[in-house]
Order: sequence, then structure tokens, then C-alpha cells
Amino acid sequence: MEGRNPEFLNSLPEKTDDGFSEKKLAKAAEGMSVDDGTMKKRKPASSPISRPFRFSAGRKGIELSQKEKIFLAYRKNSSDILRLVESLYALNGANIRQEEQIHGEIKRRRALQEELVTALILEQKHQLSKEAISKEAWNLIQ
Repeated sequence: MEGRNPEFLNSLPEKTDDGFSEKKLAKAAEGMSVDDGTMKKRKPASSPISRPFRFSAGRKGIELSQKEKIFLAYRKNSSDILRLVESLYALNGANIRQEEQIHGEIKRRRALQEELVTALILEQKHQLSKEAISKEAWNLIQ
């Protein structure tokens, strides 16, 4: 507690009736952070690759680059493929027709993944055009 203003040290009550700590407020106001396990630590800013995929109201008004749109479409498609594989696993041979449909959808989504990788490469070369990829892939990244 060295270097602290003496008027803040023991003159304030620890808790008030509402459980509010005037001592902690005084320390925070003084610029000292108090970490007794109750304060949450901020996470460092992360790259778009390490952030979880979400569309949120907070993103409205923010224009994403074409590269980010391709990456987000790839990530969403990947999670959809995983979800399909999980449902295929859960069927466990109970419904052959449904398993075939899920398998077909997984194959279609994997082909779409390849197109999105191609679109990412073309975008980085500044050669991405509507004609270079399928209409479905183009619509995903627009």
C-alpha cells in the first residue's frame, strides 16, 4: 500500500448496507486496480480468425471487406458441415434414406468449401469476379 494517499487507507468503511465497497471505489478512482478475484480481466483484442463466428447487431453499419466475408462464409459452412456430420452420427443406421440425404448435403457443402478457398485466393490476387465461382458461393460472400 506504499504510495497510496493516506486519506484513503483505513478511513472508509469496507462495505455499506448494499454491499457496495467505498474502499474499492476510492482505489479505482485513484487509478489503482484491485484484483481480488471479483473483477473480470479484459481479453486482448483478437484477429478475425480467432474470434467466434457471429452475426450480431453490433456489426451493423460496419462494412466487411470481401476477404472477411469469404472467411466468415467458410467458417459458417464449416460449422454447418460439422453439424451435419454430428446428425449423421446420431442417426446410427436408424434411417438409411435420411443418412443418404445428409451425406449428399455434406458432399455439396464440401464442394462449396473448395469454392470459397478458391474465392479467397482469387480475392487476394484481386481477380475475384462473379463468373469465377458458382452463384451459390457468390451469394454467400455478398
